Amino acid sequence: MSQQRHLYTAPEFTLTDLHENLKQRCIMFTRTKKRLRSRFCGSGKTSGVTDERVLKSPLEFGWQRETRIRSVAGRLQGEVAYFAPCGKILRRYPDVTKYLVQNGIMEIARDNFSFSPKVKVGAFYEAREGPEEKEMQRLQAVMRKQLETEKRRQDIMLIKAEENRKKAEEKERVKQEKTEEKRLNKERSLQLKRLALAKAKALKKPNKDMCLADLKCSPKSLVCKDTTAKVRLMWRSWRNTK
Repeated sequence: MSQQRHLYTAPEFTLTDLHENLKQRCIMFTRTKKRLRSRFCGSGKTSGVTDERVLKSPLEFGWQRETRIRSVAGRLQGEVAYFAPCGKILRRYPDVTKYLVQNGIMEIARDNFSFSPKVKVGAFYEAREGPEEKEMQRLQAVMRKQLETEKRRQDIMLIKAEENRKKAEEKERVKQEKTEEKRLNKERSLQLKRLALAKAKALKKPNKDMCLADLKCSPKSLVCKDTTAKVRLMWRSWRNTK
């Protein structure tokens, strides 16, 4: 029985195929380096990529980028969202990085995404105000007005409370001043009374220099015609009766 040998023939590669293969490997290496750099160096900062050609790369792999513009308090605000090929919505850079790592996506990196509404990539939509949004805005306006009214009322209450506190302090101060004044007046009156009593006692005491050592009684038959002598006799008799 003859044995048949199967010889392995290597596929033929042209120079163009090798060049294309090398080019693809260089592209894959560059994208992998960008992905690793974005994962370990720039996960917490906003991407500064503004090149539209770089930002359009996810769209070539089935991604969708939508920017919704709406008016908030008279100012335009934009909200950017990416839709993965599976339909998942990504609204933040950490979500994008996590999705790329979990799904092993190497063709694009974090630098190919931008959540800035100023970038003109993808579809733009203008959010119109429906009945629910109008009602929500009306309720928010009513709530803001109520909050302002309540705040104004609380401010007035605080001002009145402060005024009442100052009035009470002033009233207490006046009361203390009056009490202190009454006490001082009472002490002054008592002191004046003590001085008056001391003076009266001093007047009632006999003075030694006014008394004569050789004082003799006048004769009973003595008649004083002089008024001064009469007064002296009356004063002496009054003193003797005390």
